[in-house]
Amino acid sequence: MLDLELLRSFVSVVDSGGFTRAGERVHRTQSTVSQQIKRLEDDVGQPLLNRTAKDVTPTEAGERLLSYARRLLSLAEEAADVMARPGHEGAVRLGIPEDFAAYRLTKLLATFSRVLALLTAALAGIAGISLTVAGVGIMNVMLVSVSERTREIGLLKALGVTGRQVVAAFLVEAAILSTAGGLAGLGAAFGATRLFRALYPGFPARAPDWAVGAAVGVSLAVGLLFGALPARRASRLDPIAALARR
Repeated sequence: MLDLELLRSFVSVVDSGGFTRAGERVHRTQSTVSQQIKRLEDDVGQPLLNRTAKDVTPTEAGERLLSYARRLLSLAEEAADVMARPGHEGAVRLGIPEDFAAYRLTKLLATFSRVLALLTAALAGIAGISLTVAGVGIMNVMLVSVSERTREIGLLKALGVTGRQVVAAFLVEAAILSTAGGLAGLGAAFGATRLFRALYPGFPARAPDWAVGAAVGVSLAVGLLFGALPARRASRLDPIAALARR
């Protein structure tokens, strides 16, 4: 089973953001706290902290363990308080059913990780379908734009604009359209996350920085990919035929 002292040191490191301040909280040296965190990581079999030059932050596994650690420490303090009361006799139940207490916390975390992996795969599939639908929508919008601006494109080519310049102009337009959609989606996601954390403060709902950058990058890539066909069609228009078209 997990040692409560190790969990207490882990929570102190996360709350204080460093080993030195955590050592002051639990009345131990920085080296002792660091060794306790290493023992805890060995017990759960996963890294729990991201150590940088500026601060210490929990990993994804650390975020999951953190909520359980707080609850276990709270239950331990509650039990100690109850047992310290004079004249108390009998058994103390902490609200954990007997059929659950036999399982190790590491097994529960492993099961939880597998469930999260399945949910992540399902969400990735849904996101892929959504990106395809959005890309087709962008392509249709750009094709309509090419059709409505045929004479404008013909005039530009008659004035000496090259096919590559026409392609670049339409790709930039498609990229702006898709990136604007991606930024709008990020805004909605941040709003939903704030609402969820307000309703459930104990749940670690936070998007990593790399996910935000990846979302913007994928939005830009979708715009460029699905805008390539309309841009190429615009670059191949004959200037005389385009100017004559009504």
